[in-house]
Amino acid sequence: MDIAIGDSGRTLRLPPHWQALDTVPEDAPGTVAFGYRTAVSFAAVTLAPLDGQMMPVDREDVIRGIQPALEEAEAELVDVDAGETPSGDLLVYTIVKTPEPEEGDGAGEGDQLNLTLHFAVENGDYMAPYMVQGFLTGEQDETLDQARDLVTRIITAE
Repeated sequence: MDIAIGDSGRTLRLPPHWQALDTVPEDAPGTVAFGYRTAVSFAAVTLAPLDGQMMPVDREDVIRGIQPALEEAEAELVDVDAGETPSGDLLVYTIVKTPEPEEGDGAGEGDQLNLTLHFAVENGDYMAPYMVQGFLTGEQDETLDQARDLVTRIITAE
């Protein structure tokens, strides 16, 4: 599955198990949704132009800034990174593990990881910012691998 990253001229290439999903009316213009479902895992992800400020492009600032929300939600920061890619793009991302709901949506589906990625790519005269928001459930190691693979594919898209 191939997804254009806005009008940046870059294409996100995903493995065949990823499928296009419908967006909702509340999504920003230009939002693309995609995901997958297997017998033991699920992912729903959106990629959209970022209409606002990026998270700080400093790993320690991100950790300090997110800590109060993690404590309040009884969540765990699993992975975080920030900086500049070899191609000169800016990026910052967090992967947060949230407790499995006892009932309702997500109950019985295993760990839930929330991926938030802000990145900015050179787009002529300016850096065009984008945001990826993903929710992945399933066995933690496999789900974490899927989230990290998605980050890698996005920041290396050509």
